[in-house]
Amino acid sequence: MFNTKRIREWVEVIKVTKPSPKRLFRMLCQAFKVIKNPIESAEWKRRMRTCYECPVFDPQLKRCRPWGTDMGCGCYTPYSNMQGNQCWGRTNLGERFGWKYGD
Repeated sequence: MFNTKRIREWVEVIKVTKPSPKRLFRMLCQAFKVIKNPIESAEWKRRMRTCYECPVFDPQLKRCRPWGTDMGCGCYTPYSNMQGNQCWGRTNLGERFGWKYGD
C-alpha cells in the first residue's frame, strides 16, 4: 500500500489542495500512525472500491473532491482509508454515499 508511486500521488494532492502548515503537520503525524498500525488489506480494498463508486471521488488524483469544487474533504484516499473510521461522503451526504467501518 505504501510505494513511491503513491507517495508521488500524495504529494501531487498536497500541491493541489495547499493545506495550511498546521494541517500538513497533522497529516504527517497521521501517516506515522498508519505505518505503525495499518488496517487490514481487505478492509482497505473495500474502502477503495467504495470510493471509486462515489460521485465525490476524483479518480485522476485519487482524492475525495471532484476537480473544481469544494465538495469532499480533499484527502488522498489511498492513505486516508488506512486510518480513521469516518468517510466524508457518509458523514455529510448520508448512508447512500461512502463507506462505514465494517460495512
